[in-house]
Amino acid sequence: MKTSTTAFRVALGIALCAALVSCSNPEEGGVYTVTISQPSGGAISAIPTSGPAGAVITPSNSPASGYTFSHYTMDGVENEGDAFTLNKDVTVSGVFTLAEPSASSP
Repeated sequence: MKTSTTAFRVALGIALCAALVSCSNPEEGGVYTVTISQPSGGAISAIPTSGPAGAVITPSNSPASGYTFSHYTMDGVENEGDAFTLNKDVTVSGVFTLAEPSASSP
């Protein structure tokens, strides 16, 4: 019966860990962290800044005057789209480009 008691304790520990979302190992119900790295030319934010594996994070951007938003990066790599799925701790940033000057009317 020792094996079934051990199995029960392991299953109970995993269930409690998932319920509390406080384990240090995300694969066992813990939390991944989203770190925001502010780029030049604007600001990036993300809510929430942590979540379990599989959580979808949709960052937002605010270009500074004279800039336009180009794309988000995740760990320095261009992210396709505006959302990403957590599967590890990540650093999110963005790329802003100088806005094209508007044509002046004579």
